[in-house]
Amino acid sequence: MQKIRMGFIVKILICWLILILNASCSKLDSMSIDAKPVELVSFGPARHIEQLVTAKWQNIERRFICVLEIDDTHLSLAGLDETGFSLFNLFYDGNQLVLNKDQLLNIDIDPTRILIDLQMIYWPVDKLKQSLKHFSDISVIDNGRVFYDDTNQVQVEVKYLKMQSNWPVEVDFVNNSLGYSLHILTTKYEYLY
Repeated sequence: MQKIRMGFIVKILICWLILILNASCSKLDSMSIDAKPVELVSFGPARHIEQLVTAKWQNIERRFICVLEIDDTHLSLAGLDETGFSLFNLFYDGNQLVLNKDQLLNIDIDPTRILIDLQMIYWPVDKLKQSLKHFSDISVIDNGRVFYDDTNQVQVEVKYLKMQSNWPVEVDFVNNSLGYSLHILTTKYEYLY
């Protein structure tokens, strides 16, 4: 009887934990940015980039693998869990933003936010200033960028921790206004042609 009761209690606790984690993920994923993605910019030759991304929000930490391919005509991003299971695929050609994800996943992913986060990290600041009008200022600082709102409060901070051949190999990204952070470590970087 004691074993049955203990097993039942453990199952209830696991169900509650899953519900809490899903609610936390839903809250993060439902937050959106009132902005449109920035147009594509020339990065030179096409590139294939693999990254380990650690996302933190509300005392939760998740790790993802991202595979990014970018050239002058498109950007594609595949998000995988640590085991290699596909979470989503995002495609952007400068006009249309398309997100494909497994329908069995209970995650509401905002592709615009993912793309804008990438752009805030990697796009030239002058292009960001033209398109991301909800920031009153974007400052370039030593090894990073800071995005301010109209009250001069820091909304987003980008810190380039390690550079290699003009590419930020390791980046810390903190979105103060939405309450999450990303640590991005590039594990593979190659030109496609």
